[in-house]
Amino acid sequence: MNTEETTPSIETEETAPTVETEETAPTVETEETAPTDETEETAPTDETEETAPAVETTTFIEIEGSLGEGGGQVLRSSLALSIITGKPFHIANIRSKRKSRGLRAQHLACVRAAAEICGAEVTGDEVDSRDVSFTPGTVKAGEYQFDIGTAGSTTLVLQAVLLPLLLASEPSTVTI
Repeated sequence: MNTEETTPSIETEETAPTVETEETAPTVETEETAPTDETEETAPTDETEETAPAVETTTFIEIEGSLGEGGGQVLRSSLALSIITGKPFHIANIRSKRKSRGLRAQHLACVRAAAEICGAEVTGDEVDSRDVSFTPGTVKAGEYQFDIGTAGSTTLVLQAVLLPLLLASEPSTVTI
């Protein structure tokens, strides 16, 4: 049975484009023979190749920022976990249970510090914003200096960047 399983898999690799090209020979086979070998299973989705990756890259984990104590901890934890896992998130209703709703200077410092250490794409990174979208890149070890700009707590900024930097391939220095 092992040879039967091995042989059909080799044959399907070679014959899958032939079977597919019998139906679409003028379109696929003549224009892109080499890419068809690389994308045997995705050959029927050639028309949707441009939209499929865009959907995957814009799929955010949705986080309700008003849950629990409704403060900035949800944001700081989300930033750190997003960088570590590489998964983008969108958080709504940030600090909605607070008298001054939305991002304050120290929360904005957390978002920008987190974005800096991994080259993230961020929207909503401004004071008073109640919604932030964060798409992380790869964390980069290095020397970082972050300025909160107010009397905000330095340890709160560390909550967003410390664990991701500890998992980086090389040591980092952080000055706040």
